[in-house]
Amino acid sequence: DAGSEAVLASVREWLEKKQVDALVVPSGDPHASEYPPACYARRAFVSGFTGSAGVAVVTRDRALLWTDGRYFVQAEQQLSSSWTLMRQTFGPPAPSP
Repeated sequence: DAGSEAVLASVREWLEKKQVDALVVPSGDPHASEYPPACYARRAFVSGFTGSAGVAVVTRDRALLWTDGRYFVQAEQQLSSSWTLMRQTFGPPAPSP
């Protein structure tokens, strides 16, 4: 959507101006609510993805969204082509050395 594209462009301009490598945009609030109030909808504002779980990371040349399987279809529908969906899956833990 054009609104999230403009926001993404603004975030990237800010990253460049401040010489910051990446911005991590969580979906939570300070109380770890499953459904935070609208004033904490930072991830949805930046990405356009409105699911209740996910984390966005914006760099100067990439925009990535991690979410779990409950939201893969919704994320694919809501994210613009500027975003890459990183499918967060849960499985057995990786072996330790």
